[in-house]
Amino acid sequence: IMYRTEERLLDELHQAMRRGEESPAQVMEEVGTVPWLVLDDLGAGATSEWDKAHMDQLINLRWEGATAGKRTLITTNLVGPAMTPRMASRLADIHVGKAIVVQALDYRRSG
Repeated sequence: IMYRTEERLLDELHQAMRRGEESPAQVMEEVGTVPWLVLDDLGAGATSEWDKAHMDQLINLRWEGATAGKRTLITTNLVGPAMTPRMASRLADIHVGKAIVVQALDYRRSG
């Protein structure tokens, strides 16, 4: 099982590019093939087009692996037009997943 927030995963991808020891593609391969991935807060960290493209690529990799038993749990505040059409279609595919909408206040804002 691998747990990453979107922000941390994007940091890992950027660091891989800067260090040159491993490429972003190698990081994506690792995250794309792990049996269970928990991706927390999708949409909170992707600000550039590069970031958004890599998150879209990751969602597609996980969607393609779903029929082979790869499982992904994603939390997000994104809805409808905030997602790319391809990402939205992958996440809404009832053949490989289930969307659960939680109607609740953000617990981090209470206090």
